[in-house]
Amino acid sequence: MEQLAFIKEHGLFKGLSEMTEYAALDKEQRRAYDADLKAYRDLNSTLHFAASDGFAKGEVKGRKEGRAEEKKKTARLLHSKGMDLDFISQITGLTHDEIQNVISAE
Repeated sequence: MEQLAFIKEHGLFKGLSEMTEYAALDKEQRRAYDADLKAYRDLNSTLHFAASDGFAKGEVKGRKEGRAEEKKKTARLLHSKGMDLDFISQITGLTHDEIQNVISAE
């Protein structure tokens, strides 16, 4: 269908033009169009969900890694101030072995 220039410029006219094109389709063409549209929407929804899920998992992982790094930083600071392993463990929640690994990595 030939489109007039103003149809491209105005969303309302574009929508109306698309509706009339759809209305002009025969039954089989409409069925094919509807199936394609459904497949497109399903794929779009699947991709949107996957992206959202991936972002959420990445955010959780990033927060967990950040908290672990903060505990290590606190352990190093407390050790540099002369605090004993029991106190550092109580404050950070790290085990004595974990604290030793953090201290020895300095």
